[in-house]
Amino acid sequence: MNFNPKKYSTKSSSAEGSIKKRARNRLNLQFSEEMRLRLKRDGSWFPFVGLLSFVMVAVYAGYVLPTANPRTGSPIHPIEQKGTPTANNAIWFTLSKSDPYILATTDDRKTFRWHIETKSVDELKPFKEHLEEQVRMITFMSVISKRVYKRQLMVVIAADRSLLYKHVRPVIYMLAQIGLTHYAFETSRPSS
Repeated sequence: MNFNPKKYSTKSSSAEGSIKKRARNRLNLQFSEEMRLRLKRDGSWFPFVGLLSFVMVAVYAGYVLPTANPRTGSPIHPIEQKGTPTANNAIWFTLSKSDPYILATTDDRKTFRWHIETKSVDELKPFKEHLEEQVRMITFMSVISKRVYKRQLMVVIAADRSLLYKHVRPVIYMLAQIGLTHYAFETSRPSS
């Protein structure tokens, strides 16, 4: 008997190839059958996908929402009084007391402070400069857009209930020096 390794190796390799191919096909069929069965029945993983998406939306909202509205997170409690709502295109800032200072927070989240016993407008100079810059920007934008709104240079002051008139008086004098004579105090509607 003559042994020809070439002859047997080619047959065995083709036989091995067909065995491997059949085994692969069998595994693919078995895998696809298991996948079909798993997707047909309700698994315990389903609520976790919904829970994960809910948590991700909550985290995203926690980062985005506080920065979307400048009034969110403001430390003031405005006076409750009935009134008519005004347009939102006014210069807005809050005034609150933080002993021994008065804090002013603008709608672009810049904070200014001065001593609570201040009677002079000179001590409010950084705040005055900021408001003057806002007035310049508003007038520049109205010139560029060729539109002027009735309440464009109106100031809305959200003053805390704990402030007295003597604390707000320097701010009103400063607004008059800048030329902002239309101002209003923000109030919250009574909850009844």
